[in-house]
Amino acid sequence: MLGTVRKVQKGYVVDVTINGARRQTSCKTKQDALAKQKEFNELFKKKAKQTRQVKLHITLGEAQKLAERTVWKDLASKDSCIGGSNQIIRFFGEDFLLKDIDANQWQDFREDQLSEDKQPTTVNKKQTYLKGMIGAAITFGHLKEYPVLPPFLKDEKRPKRCFEEDEEEFFIQYWTQCGYIQLVDLFKWSLDMCTRWGESLRVKVKHVNLKTKEVLIYKSKNGEPRTVPMTNRAYQAIKPWIEGKRKDDYVWRDEITYNILRRLIKEVKREMGIEDDKRLTWHCTRHTCATKLAKKGVQLLKIKQFGGWKSLAAVQVYLHTNTIALSDCIDALEK
Repeated sequence: MLGTVRKVQKGYVVDVTINGARRQTSCKTKQDALAKQKEFNELFKKKAKQTRQVKLHITLGEAQKLAERTVWKDLASKDSCIGGSNQIIRFFGEDFLLKDIDANQWQDFREDQLSEDKQPTTVNKKQTYLKGMIGAAITFGHLKEYPVLPPFLKDEKRPKRCFEEDEEEFFIQYWTQCGYIQLVDLFKWSLDMCTRWGESLRVKVKHVNLKTKEVLIYKSKNGEPRTVPMTNRAYQAIKPWIEGKRKDDYVWRDEITYNILRRLIKEVKREMGIEDDKRLTWHCTRHTCATKLAKKGVQLLKIKQFGGWKSLAAVQVYLHTNTIALSDCIDALEK
C-alpha cells in the first residue's frame, strides 16, 4: 500500500501521493489512519482506471482540436496545420480513433495523397501534423505512446498510375450491375474532363451549357475558374443528371462521400484481383485523361489549361508519353 502514516502529537497523519496527486488527512487513532490510507489508495486506483479508459478513445477530430489549442496555438503556420490535418480527417473520418492508426493505414493515406499529385515533401508535412496531434494526446493523457509510423518519403518523382482500357470497362460494368448509375456516369465524365473529385461535386446545373457542350469549373484547386468543352461521352454522361433540376442544384450528388467512394473502389479492385494496387484511385481518372491528351500530341500548355494545373511543371510528368512530338527526331535519323 502506497503512502505513509505518521504519529504526531495529537494522533496520526495520513499522506498518500500517486502520480503527482496528493491526499492528506489527520486521524485520532492508528486504526483509523490505516483505514484512511487504504481508502486513499482505492480512490487513486479507481481514478487511474477511469483515466485509462479515457486515454484510448480520443478521436482524430478531438485530437485536432486539442492540438489546435495547445501545440499549434502560437505557430505562424497554425492555419496550415489545421488545413493539413483536415485532409487526414477527411481520409480516415472525424470519429476514427487516434490509437488505431498504424503504419499500414498511414501508408494507405500516403498512397492516396500521392495519387492526387501531392509531392512527397507535402505528404511528409501531413505526417508532422499527425505527430502534433499524437503528441498533444500523449501530453494530456489521452494516449499511451507514439504509434509506429513509416519513415518520411524520399523526395522523388513517381510515374502516374492510369486506368487501362480493360480496367475502365470493368469498373463501368461492375458499378452498373450494382446499380450505381450516377457513379458510372460521373466516372465516364471524369475520364474525359480531367476533373478532380471535389471539382466535379461542385458543378451546378447553371455551370453546364448543353447547347455549346461546355462546362464551367468555377472553383478549382488552383483558385482560377476554367471553362472547358465536353466530349460526346461526357455530354451524354452529364445530360440525364441535369434535366428536371434547378439552376443552383448540384449535378453530381448521390450521397456518395469520398470515404464511401474509396470503399467502392477497393471492392472493384478486389473483384479484379488487384486489391494490393493502392495507387489506383479515383484521381487516376485525371491522370488517364492527361496521359491520353499527351499521347495524342496536345501541347502541355493546353493540357494545363484543360485540367486546371497551376504550372507547366505540374504537367511536365506527362511529356514522356508524347512520342508524336519526337517524330522529327526519327525523320532526321532515317534520312
